[in-house]
Amino acid sequence: MELSPRLHAVAAANIQVFSASTEAVCADVSSACIDARELSGLGDKTLLFVFNPFDEGPMRPFVERLEAEAKDRTVFVAYLNPRARRPFDESVTFRQLLNTQRLAVFGCGAATISDESRNALAGKFNSWNV
Repeated sequence: MELSPRLHAVAAANIQVFSASTEAVCADVSSACIDARELSGLGDKTLLFVFNPFDEGPMRPFVERLEAEAKDRTVFVAYLNPRARRPFDESVTFRQLLNTQRLAVFGCGAATISDESRNALAGKFNSWNV
């Protein structure tokens, strides 16, 4: 999700490069040029990657919308630079699956992270200079 058409175009180009790579493990990756608070139509299994999209004021309605959309689905939210994470922490739908200084992962439904993946993610994202 990207509100800015320019940044959405960058995301779409990055997805094309990723999807064509031999490292791609998921064939169904997309970006939408929408206001994140208007999110709808999640798949049965969804991963949302957010990079500190907004402060706590707009984050709360986003999480509330996500909670409504996530019913009976497996949803992961990988939140890089989680400065406004309180609505996720207070959510009755989402639970914290990973917490590092630079990355928090929340999930609902059948969302889980193996110890191996947790360690790999923690190492990779904590080494990023953001």
